[in-house]
Amino acid sequence: MATIPCKREIVSGYECGADRFDEVFLHVTKGRGAADGYFCYDDGEARRFLLLRNGQPFSAAVVDDGSGGTTALREFFEPFLSGACSLTFCEADAELVESVAAAWHRSPDAHVSKALVDPSIVVRSLTDRGVRALVRMRSGQAYSYALVDGGEVQWFHAGGPDAEPAVGHLPSARLATALERRRGELDLDIYLDPHAQRSDDWAVVPPDYHEGMVRFYCTTAPQIVVSLGGREVKRIRLRPGDTTVGRDAGNDLMIDNLSVSRQHAVFTFVDGRCSIEDLGSSNGTIVGGRRIESAELLADGQEAIVGKHSLRFVARATLRDKPADSSQMDSTVFMRVPQFSQREEPLEGVLTVGGRTVRISRTPWTIGSDSGCDLQLRQWGVRPLHAQVERDAAGQLWITHQGGAMSSTRVNGLKMKTSPLRSGDDIQVGSASIRFRLLGERSPEK
Repeated sequence: MATIPCKREIVSGYECGADRFDEVFLHVTKGRGAADGYFCYDDGEARRFLLLRNGQPFSAAVVDDGSGGTTALREFFEPFLSGACSLTFCEADAELVESVAAAWHRSPDAHVSKALVDPSIVVRSLTDRGVRALVRMRSGQAYSYALVDGGEVQWFHAGGPDAEPAVGHLPSARLATALERRRGELDLDIYLDPHAQRSDDWAVVPPDYHEGMVRFYCTTAPQIVVSLGGREVKRIRLRPGDTTVGRDAGNDLMIDNLSVSRQHAVFTFVDGRCSIEDLGSSNGTIVGGRRIESAELLADGQEAIVGKHSLRFVARATLRDKPADSSQMDSTVFMRVPQFSQREEPLEGVLTVGGRTVRISRTPWTIGSDSGCDLQLRQWGVRPLHAQVERDAAGQLWITHQGGAMSSTRVNGLKMKTSPLRSGDDIQVGSASIRFRLLGERSPEK
């Protein structure tokens, strides 16, 4: 299984369940003073990682067959609810933690195979150009990392056979030695101008939350609970960015009531905080008994009134909370997906890549490097059949990754196997960036 560098291993193979995780976490961060590093365990198919930064969960990832990608934090914690995991914790420098998070979050800008180019030439080229780049080196399942910036190798963290006990930050000269010693054995991934990315469900566990870290992160994602006359009629999950509310079917949350304007309000969810802003509606948006004039930050559990409906922000629903009974749903309230059934014809999807626009005129619609694909892409990292777009019975378009474990398809930065497509979504196929929209719908701002 994949390994990444560390300064010291503090916990090794500890059989830990949900009720013991906090104990291990406090032992590592408080007892041993390790504010930065990573937990990991094997789930039988892949290795799962939880990166810690400043003593708090920062980002999670799953790595299988050398291919890694960021996941929700809850995906790291969920197996602890059903049994014990053999948990390991390794302390690492903050710069390495942030670099690993940056690399896992997106596809590399370039890949250099050990069979094609001497890796030392690649690193020398980056330093000569003075660019800022993260270089990830792989030998088997062992990874090493180096940061190049301003014509210099700023640091080098060695993993696998090049690692030294209790040493995380190695002099730049060691990079040249490692590259020379392992010539013909290293694959290189290059990330230009890397930036650390937190997992989308990142949040700090409140001090008054007593059910433990595992259960906190395994609760549902932030939601808007829609009620009418005191009765819950719908829940929608908040994703990072904007969630629009209005009477038009193109909104993320449609409320088919004349008291609601066509484009009534917008929720904005960023870094765990949720605000609502009125979009110039006729009847206004009410928060705390008053009509708001600008964006208003909502506390956990606080309501906004839109027409006759109450929209309550729930930061994290507990495991005991149940969604509304679908048999009691208000037929005037819809999430975006069911709106396709309200139209005579489903909306047509459009993909924009490299300045050209392609319509998805039929499904299934294939994406890949093969000449037989509906959208042929020649960029690095694109498999012959990389992804496929299909439409379900309700008219919703879905994208499914077809390229295997050595490649990935990402939607809005998240690695996925299957995902619904919404106007404004950014799709990453290999190194190709694609913008998706639906004809006739307004694309939300990113």
